[in-house]
Amino acid sequence: MSKEVTIMGKTRVAGTETEDSGNLQPISVDNFGRVLTYPYFIRNLISTGSASLTGGTKTSLIATPGAGLYNDLIMLYGQNTSTVAITVTILDESTTVDTFSVAASSRFNRDYTVPIPQSGANTAWYVDLGDDNNSTVTVNALAVKNK
Repeated sequence: MSKEVTIMGKTRVAGTETEDSGNLQPISVDNFGRVLTYPYFIRNLISTGSASLTGGTKTSLIATPGAGLYNDLIMLYGQNTSTVAITVTILDESTTVDTFSVAASSRFNRDYTVPIPQSGANTAWYVDLGDDNNSTVTVNALAVKNK
């Protein structure tokens, strides 16, 4: 004899705060019983940032998320508009977390299937280039806020 069990979850509208009414909602699963989820988070918990760099000056890419919060990096994309290849460095405050080359006059896209966790709460993400002052690179970023 099989019995049906309904699992309910509390409605979330942002982070760990629940909707005033505290409504319970059913959890959706597929044919194999795996929980269906939206990849990443509620819309207001996605952070974005952008920087355009010429030369080797560390520049803020994603601003600090707020006290007790982390911005975990999920995607980078942009372009190198110069005529030479350039190395791009992504930093979590002052720690290098990713370095990659971008060919001359080309675009790039880096999807992190597993988000890169930010090392400290309420810190910024930065981007830096080599010391080639003739290269202009635009970097856009997406991150998810976590506690």
